[in-house]
Amino acid sequence: MSQYNVMVGEREYKVKMTDAGVVLNGQLFHCDLKSLDGNGLHQLKSGKRLHNIYLSAKSSEDYEVLIEGRRALASVIPAHRQGRRRKNGAKIGDLKAAMPGLIVDVLVKKGDWVEKGDVLVIQEAMKMQMQMRAPRAGCVNLVAVESGAQVEKNDLLARVTE
Repeated sequence: MSQYNVMVGEREYKVKMTDAGVVLNGQLFHCDLKSLDGNGLHQLKSGKRLHNIYLSAKSSEDYEVLIEGRRALASVIPAHRQGRRRKNGAKIGDLKAAMPGLIVDVLVKKGDWVEKGDVLVIQEAMKMQMQMRAPRAGCVNLVAVESGAQVEKNDLLARVTE
């Protein structure tokens, strides 16, 4: 059985991988995750529901997760290393491009107040539109793109500060 502490934004989850499934904060979930292409595209099956998930490793502990148009950054730390978390200098309020693509619309401007999960930017890539959402509640202090701009993966789109 493997145990992890997973940080998504400011939330921490206790995860145990068992033969019966995944235990998330003490609750058992029966699910199956399969790689579809060996390049980060996966399929998560939970009961009769299927979800396509794109996982991209940013470092040995940090991952970018794209599921149903929503993007999240997650830090996965084995439970036995929980006390030795590193400070990687990443800004928690940075919204970055999930993949290369076109900025279809920018829904905020500098100075706007947003809630965590509000849509800030709509990006199109591979004929799919993704709603890029605020990673935290706060004030938009930087909008780094405009409609019609081409972006590369990890380009800064916006920054939200407390």
